Amino acid sequence: MFIYCIEFLISPIYERFQGFAQEVNSRITYLIQLGGDFLLNSYSQLFFSNNRWFALLLLLSTFVDPYCGISGMVALLVAHIASFGLKLPEAPIRKGLYGYNSLLTGLVMGIYFEYSPEFWLILILGSFLTLLISVWLASVQLKSNLPLLGIPFLVSIWTILLSVRSFQTLELSERGLFMQNELFEMGGITLVRWYEFMQYPPIPRFWEVFLKSLGAIFFQYNVVSGFFIAIGVLIYSRIAFSLSLLGFTTGYFFYQAVGGGLSEIYYSFVGFNFILAAISLGGFFVIPSWRSYLLVIVMTPLMAMVLSALNYLFLDLQLPLYSLPFNLLILLLIVVLRLNFSGKGIQLVGIQEFQPEKNLYRYLNYTERFSRNTPVVVHPPFWGEWNISQDDKGKITHLGEWRHAWDFVVRDESGQTYKSPGTQVTDYYAYNLPVLAAASGTVIEVLEGVPDNAVGDVELIKNWGNTVIIWHGGYLYSKISHLKTGSIFVKKGDYVYKGDTLGVCGNSGRSPEPHIHFQLQSTPYVGARTLQYPLGYYLEKQNGNWKFRQFDYPTEGSTIQGLVPTSILHTAFNWPLGKVWLWELNSADDKKKMIRWEVLSDVSGNKYIWCAQTQSTAWFNSDDTCFWFYHFTGKRTGLLYHFYRAHLKVSLAWHADIQIEENYPVHHIWKRFSRYLQDFAAPFYVFMKGTYHFSFGQCDDPYHPAAIQLKSTTERKIFSHRFSRFEYSTNINAKGIQTFTLLTTHQTAECIED
Repeated sequence: MFIYCIEFLISPIYERFQGFAQEVNSRITYLIQLGGDFLLNSYSQLFFSNNRWFALLLLLSTFVDPYCGISGMVALLVAHIASFGLKLPEAPIRKGLYGYNSLLTGLVMGIYFEYSPEFWLILILGSFLTLLISVWLASVQLKSNLPLLGIPFLVSIWTILLSVRSFQTLELSERGLFMQNELFEMGGITLVRWYEFMQYPPIPRFWEVFLKSLGAIFFQYNVVSGFFIAIGVLIYSRIAFSLSLLGFTTGYFFYQAVGGGLSEIYYSFVGFNFILAAISLGGFFVIPSWRSYLLVIVMTPLMAMVLSALNYLFLDLQLPLYSLPFNLLILLLIVVLRLNFSGKGIQLVGIQEFQPEKNLYRYLNYTERFSRNTPVVVHPPFWGEWNISQDDKGKITHLGEWRHAWDFVVRDESGQTYKSPGTQVTDYYAYNLPVLAAASGTVIEVLEGVPDNAVGDVELIKNWGNTVIIWHGGYLYSKISHLKTGSIFVKKGDYVYKGDTLGVCGNSGRSPEPHIHFQLQSTPYVGARTLQYPLGYYLEKQNGNWKFRQFDYPTEGSTIQGLVPTSILHTAFNWPLGKVWLWELNSADDKKKMIRWEVLSDVSGNKYIWCAQTQSTAWFNSDDTCFWFYHFTGKRTGLLYHFYRAHLKVSLAWHADIQIEENYPVHHIWKRFSRYLQDFAAPFYVFMKGTYHFSFGQCDDPYHPAAIQLKSTTERKIFSHRFSRFEYSTNINAKGIQTFTLLTTHQTAECIED
C-alpha cells in the first residue's frame, strides 16, 4: 500500500519532469540544427550557394591560416547568438543571409591583428555591428528587391579599421613578416619547404594567381586554400567554375594589355572581384547563356577600370577596397537589367535555385512549356468539328489591322460546306449551329436586327452583321459576328461562362455563306483592330489524325474541335487545400509501405503536395482543361517523385486521340554526375533531355465515362538516342485516383484514404 502511495505521489512529478526533459531536448536539437544551417550557409552564401558539401570545403579552406579561420568562426557564432537573441526571422538566419558578412569581418580581423583580450572584444563588437547593418540593409533593399551582397561587411570593416587607429592596446599582426623563421622554429626545414610550396608552387603563373585569387575571397592568399575552393566550385557548379575562369582570364589579360601590371592582381586581391562578378553576372543573378558569358567579358575590364579609379581615392584613407567594385557594378547592372521588359536577351533569374545549372534548366523548361500561355484561356466558340476558311493570312477580308481573326465553317467528307443544291442558307452545315462563349466574361455589346443574306449576297453597310462582344478582363475582348438574326440569347450586361450559348450561326453582314467570324481585340468597339492571341486548347486534324494543340494558332484549311472537360477527370485532379492522401505501396516482393501526402500552399497561394516521409514537394496548377506539375524538390526515389513524373501534364477532357508531349527540366530527370559535360555546355546548347508522353488508355464509356486509365512514359535522351524508358499507369473512377502503377518496377500504389 505504501509503495502505491509513493507511486501515486511521484508519478505526476516524473511525468512532468519527463515532459520538461523532452522539451529541453527538442529545443536543444532545434538550436543545433538552426546553428548548423546558419554556420554552413554563411560560408556557401559567398558563392551564392546552399550546398553543404561545398560549404564544408569553404570552411576548411579558411583554416589554412588557422588564426583567420578561428576568428571567422567566432564572428559567426557571435552573429548567430545575436540573431537568436534579437528574435530575427528564422528563414534568413537558416540561409546564412545574416551571417556571411560577419564571417568576412572576422576573417579580416584575424588577418590584421594579434590575438588578445582587446582583439576578442573588438571582434565581438564588430560582428554585432555587421549583423545590425546586415539586418537594416536587408530590410531597406528588400523594398527595392536588390541583393544584400557584401556592403555590410565593407561598412563594418572600414569602421573597425578607422576606429582602431586610436586604440593603443590592439596590435597589428606581424605574422608573415618573419614567416620562414617562425616556421623553422615550429617544424624545421620540412615546414619551411611546405610553406614555400604553398606560396610558390611549381605550376604556371596564371594558375598560381588564379588559385590565390580564389583563396583571397576568404582572405587566404595561398594556393592550397584556392585549390580547396576550386574543387568545391567545380563540384557545386560547372557553369560557375567556367565563369570564374572566364572572368579571371579576361581581367588577367586586360591588365597585361593595358600595362596595368600583374602585381596589382597578385598583391591587391583584385582577382577575386573578377571571379565573384563573373559567377554572379554569368550564372546567379542572370540566366546563364552565351549572352551572359559575353556580358562577363565586357564587364570585367570595366570593373578593372572602376577598381583602379577607386584605389586612388582610397589610398589617402589607407583603406583596402576589398569587394567594393564587385558590389557597385553588380547592383548597377541589376537595376539596368530590370528595365528589360521585352523578355528577350539577358534575363534576370526569377526564382532562385542557388545553382546556375538549376536556374538555367528551370528557365528553359518553363519557357518551353508556358511561354505561350495566356492569362485568359480562350477556347473555340463551338462544339464539334469546324474548318478554318480564313485565318490571319486571309486574302479576302482579314487584312491589315483586322488580320488576326478566324472564319469557321463546317465541311463534309468531300470538303463541301453545304448539301445540294446549296442555294439556300439552310443547305449549309454551319447554319443554325450553336455559337458559344469562348471564355467567361461580361457581354458589353450586342448588335441585332441585321437580316441573313441570301447565298452569295453580302451586306456592306452593317458588314459585321449580328454581333456579340464579351469583355474577359483587362484589355481582352472577344467578338463573334455573322450570327443569325433573332437568335442571340444574351443581352448587354449579362455575365456568361465559358461554353454558354450566345446564339446560332447565321449569314448576316458581309457573309456570302453561313460562317462564324471570331476575333480577339483590346478595345470594346465593333470594328476595332484585332489582337494576336492564341486559342488555349483544341484538337487539330492532320492526315486524318487528331493532334492536341495548346496556346497555338490554327491555320487556314485545318479542321479543329474544342475540348469538353470530363467530370471524373476534373474531380480526380481537383485538389483543395488540406486534402490528404494515404497510399499503400506494394512492391514486386510483396512488401507494403504506407505513404501520406497533403496539399498545402505557400504565402503566394501556390499549391503543392507535401510528403513528410521523403521531405519532397511537387508544385502543381490547373485550369478547366488541363492539370500540370511545374516543379519538384526533394528525394528522387520516393513515390511523389514518380507521381510528378507520371502526371507532368494531364488533359481533363477525355478523347481517344489525345496525346501530350512535353519535356522535364534536365536536372529533374538526369542525375548530377551523368550530366557533367552537359552542365558545361548548357549555356550554349542542351543535348540531354527528359521527355514526357501522355495518352488515355482504357475507357468504359466514351460519352459518359465512369472509369478511365491514364498512361504516361518518361524517356531520357542524349540527342535523339534513348537511354532509358519508364512507364506509368493511373486508374481513375468517380471517387478519384484509385491506383497508381510504376509499370517498369512492378510497383502499385493504392489510394486507401482520400
